[in-house]
Amino acid sequence: MIKVYILKTEDIRKCDFAELVNALPFGDAERQRLFAIGNSKHKWESLGGLEALARLCREMGMKGELDIERSPTGKPYFRSLPSTGFGISHSHGIAAAAVDTAGHGELGFDVEVINESYDFAGISNRFFTEDEKRLLDKKGNTSECFFRLWTAKEAQAKSDGRGLSALLGKDYAPADGIHLWQRIIETDGKRLCVALCRKNQIRSVKIYTDGEDSYEIQN
Repeated sequence: MIKVYILKTEDIRKCDFAELVNALPFGDAERQRLFAIGNSKHKWESLGGLEALARLCREMGMKGELDIERSPTGKPYFRSLPSTGFGISHSHGIAAAAVDTAGHGELGFDVEVINESYDFAGISNRFFTEDEKRLLDKKGNTSECFFRLWTAKEAQAKSDGRGLSALLGKDYAPADGIHLWQRIIETDGKRLCVALCRKNQIRSVKIYTDGEDSYEIQN
């Protein structure tokens, strides 16, 4: 099973930043990285993703320090549990984390708030393939279709650590043999598109939120 936790960054901004950072179980290097972020919006989003990850780890009974290290491409992983794949994402006041409880290794994860004000045409012209643009056009450039395409691309790019920067390259192509899982959910009055991918099929996903919404989805 893959577990996902989604929280609102506005709620954690009511707390003391340093206190929350120091309470994270992910090692001194990760704490220092957070303290070094200068941009206020970025630092709270980054903290929100790690706070969501910490809540998932507690729910799963993962105790003690879980030092996070980063690969040469910047992909984070647990030093003591390298086969436990996880991912972090944030979008428009939402921060989220996902953990693969089955230990299948690399996990790609993205969540986006479905926002009708996006420049769908401009972004698709810059990042989408011709086939993706034709599909978007066929669907009438709907926001739901756009975000399904976008989160799929981001999750796949994150699965091996390439991240969003890989989408800027003309030679970008998803890795072979990747299984994609997507759903659109609602929480706290927002519609979210959630995408996960890994090399093994994804048969079960449980999504927690810091509100009353919770989803367990079986394929």
